[in-house]
Amino acid sequence: MWLNIFPPLLIVGTLLAVPAYVSPFINQLVIGKKHVRTYDTEIEETAFARDLTLTKEQWKLNGLEVISDE
Repeated sequence: MWLNIFPPLLIVGTLLAVPAYVSPFINQLVIGKKHVRTYDTEIEETAFARDLTLTKEQWKLNGLEVISDE
């Protein structure tokens, strides 16, 4: 009787997973980049500028080792 849960679980799991795998390809077609970063608030704009200043790359995430000790 509990085996009846598998088909709905599979359907719901698939529907939840599809956007995560499809959205980078749609963004690549529409925008030209796989990942889209929002700049809705001033904090997000500041974080983006900080990332570009520290790593010179948009999507490379680094920790405190990037910040100089000066």
